[in-house]
Amino acid sequence: MILNKNLLKLAAVVCFALSSLPSYGAVPYLDLIKDKEMTGTDRIAESQAYARTGSAVAKAADQDAKSEEQKKATEKIRSDLKTAAIKETKGFVKLINEKGTKSALDTISQYIQQKGFASQKGTVNGISYISYSFKPNKSPKAPDFVYQYSIDPGKNLCQVVTAIPALKIQEGAAAPYTEPPAAKLTVTERVGNYLGIALKDKQDKINGRKGFKILKADPKGLAGKAGVKQGDMLVKIDAFNIMNDHTVERISAYIDGRIQKKALLKVVIIRNGAKKNLEIQL
Repeated sequence: MILNKNLLKLAAVVCFALSSLPSYGAVPYLDLIKDKEMTGTDRIAESQAYARTGSAVAKAADQDAKSEEQKKATEKIRSDLKTAAIKETKGFVKLINEKGTKSALDTISQYIQQKGFASQKGTVNGISYISYSFKPNKSPKAPDFVYQYSIDPGKNLCQVVTAIPALKIQEGAAAPYTEPPAAKLTVTERVGNYLGIALKDKQDKINGRKGFKILKADPKGLAGKAGVKQGDMLVKIDAFNIMNDHTVERISAYIDGRIQKKALLKVVIIRNGAKKNLEIQL
């Protein structure tokens, strides 16, 4: 029968497509969020584009549900989806344990953007999720695959769902993760974040004066609002000039002390060979 041949072909396609995908780690069970907000899978399943491309397969599946051959093909697809979900979950857990939940979701988001896949993301009841859909081959009639990833920080649980909405098949896996401890910032990093700048860690010399080059300056940061720009060289802070024994750590420690007092920091920078006096209210 045509239906059975299509399902058998699709089963082979599913196996090949899943084996060639990168492994990140988790697509969450849609049940976690479907009652509160339409998921990426729901949007695809209810869209007109989906109705045109997947309806033939779905309709045929409903009409011949009792076919033994179809059942075997369906179970093969389901098994492959389950295997993929488990593999993704393992990879996702590893990614979270190494980089943290935010970086893990950002990594997946970047992959989705690079591939140009249709995606949905958001947070529902504290559970963050991101999903994407794609076709396993170039055939316009091929039903969409959906991968969805979610993180429940309240339970330290990540989940993965792999789904083919046209066939009304989805499989999932879940696993606990451990959020890595936040890296302790150095004084230089802490001060830089507070001011909205990044200083070069080695001294430069311009017009006979030594100082530290500003590698980055956020226009909306405290230093940026005071007039500091990327490329400037810091040569003086308050009453002392930057000399040979002034390391970036020493400069940062001094500024950190002034930050604690919410003081007015007077700095001298050199920009395009010209000296400028600026004041930064800490």
